[in-house]
Amino acid sequence: MKPLGGDLFDYTEKVVLGEELGGGSYVDRFTVRCWSREQVLQAAAEAGLQLQQELSPQLGDSGSDYLLLSYVPAATQTRSA
Repeated sequence: MKPLGGDLFDYTEKVVLGEELGGGSYVDRFTVRCWSREQVLQAAAEAGLQLQQELSPQLGDSGSDYLLLSYVPAATQTRSA
């Protein structure tokens, strides 16, 4: 990844497929933003998502956070008769 400044990075991925997969190659390039765990959870909460389970310990030592989020619908107001 190449830093673009601030929390933006240019990501390029180059994949060469083995003959057993048909051969050939694939290239992809896009910009990614690095968010802190707190930023992710805040944005998720604003979208109606809440942390259901922390999965990072089960997925190895990649240094990344793996979070299972679930949608929590806004409370429905009941009308008074």
